[in-house]
Amino acid sequence: IFVEEREAAGGDGGDGGGGGGGGGVFANKTSGFLISDDLRMVPNVAGSVMRTLGNLGVSDTEGAELRVVTFGFNEIMDLLKGSLLSSTPLTDIVLGKQPTDSASAVSEPAVSTREPTEKETTSVSKKVVNLKLMVQESTNKLLFAQAESDFVNFLSSLLAIPLGGAEYLLGSRNCFKSIDNLHGSIVDIIDAKYLATPYMKSRLTKPMLAYGYMSENRILPLGEERKIVSPTVGYEPETLLCNKIEKETESNSKKKMNLKLMVQESTNKLLFAQADDDFVDFLFTLLTVPLGGVLDCVLGSHTNGLKSIDNLYRSVKTLIDDKYFLAPDTKTRLMKPKLPRGFMSKNPILPLSEEESVHWLYYNCNADKKEWLSYSDSGRKIRVVYPKGQSTDFVKGPTMYMVSDDLTVKPLSMSYSISFLNEMKIPLSDIKEVEVQIGLQEAISILKASLTSTSALTDGLMINPVSNKTRKLEH
Repeated sequence: IFVEEREAAGGDGGDGGGGGGGGGVFANKTSGFLISDDLRMVPNVAGSVMRTLGNLGVSDTEGAELRVVTFGFNEIMDLLKGSLLSSTPLTDIVLGKQPTDSASAVSEPAVSTREPTEKETTSVSKKVVNLKLMVQESTNKLLFAQAESDFVNFLSSLLAIPLGGAEYLLGSRNCFKSIDNLHGSIVDIIDAKYLATPYMKSRLTKPMLAYGYMSENRILPLGEERKIVSPTVGYEPETLLCNKIEKETESNSKKKMNLKLMVQESTNKLLFAQADDDFVDFLFTLLTVPLGGVLDCVLGSHTNGLKSIDNLYRSVKTLIDDKYFLAPDTKTRLMKPKLPRGFMSKNPILPLSEEESVHWLYYNCNADKKEWLSYSDSGRKIRVVYPKGQSTDFVKGPTMYMVSDDLTVKPLSMSYSISFLNEMKIPLSDIKEVEVQIGLQEAISILKASLTSTSALTDGLMINPVSNKTRKLEH
């Protein structure tokens, strides 16, 4: 299977995934929506106005006035970052107030940190969407926004953006704490010779959307993957493939990885971890997980680390009925978005799934002794699958890596390890090795911590309890 990138800039809009030729992917074109300052979203329907406003947290509409604003490339980039860092992203952008959250205190005056490329400037960045705002004039407080399906399509598509895609768009600047360092490791530290394929660095640092998540009126400069099938590719009947997928999913929760932690015994402080390539593959997988998939994994832990985008996710889950979406499966696709084809790790631990293979129709002609695949007409439906042996690895093995507490990753070097300890003025006699196993719960905990902490391993693995327990077992 060959992967072709469908660029955000250019291409015909009629092939926009689930949107067909209608210009939308997620929201039904007949539906308008009301959006709160913290990105809670409800359908704008006639009926119980007070209940609708109550869902948005609006109790006083006296002195409200209507304003119309236009969102282009810069405003959309600001809103993307604001959704991750602020509880009032619309106010911060439209009314000119700066975010008060300490995590957003960056030195640059603008929220956006990456300039659009020339191609983006000439195509994507020219596209705009309009938003109507109800503002309380006396207090200059944003009460709510009225949006049509094009703006809702954009908001919804945020849930499909991979963590690495958000890092690319925002320039790895103080959005996801340790994930920033993980992304930076691939950009600046990990040499291409350690990666499984020559193009893996670009695919991890600028991952594309899975097929079917791109809106026709796309503004963000991210591409979408589509599939082209090689004549030599293997195929399986759909029932056999489904059985295989079910067995693989069932076994994910039982998989474990070993990790060796270097801990300062006198303080119980984690210094760094020695990791095999399987753990580094897991870390790099995080960059490919869409934001909706991240929230699906961690919201069970009641995290509020992603600010307003949490509210957007919950709106899709609880406040918007299926009838307002373009297709019956849209809600599930937003809440549990799939990885692009070819990004599922060979040893997956997180409960993620890869986009399904393209449905093709299989034909054979006994007279001519020919076989072929086609999209059209009749035939036995099959799913095209990767040839055997083409499992996804992000890094080459076997190689040992040094992973810092803030998820900076580099190939393990004895000389660097010693230099690191000397720089920290920690004697070898004060170093304790702690071996831990990483399973599903630990993986989710590390993912959660990586979004909000610069001590992702310490917070994710709760190093103190682990170390104390290990010490008791040894004595």
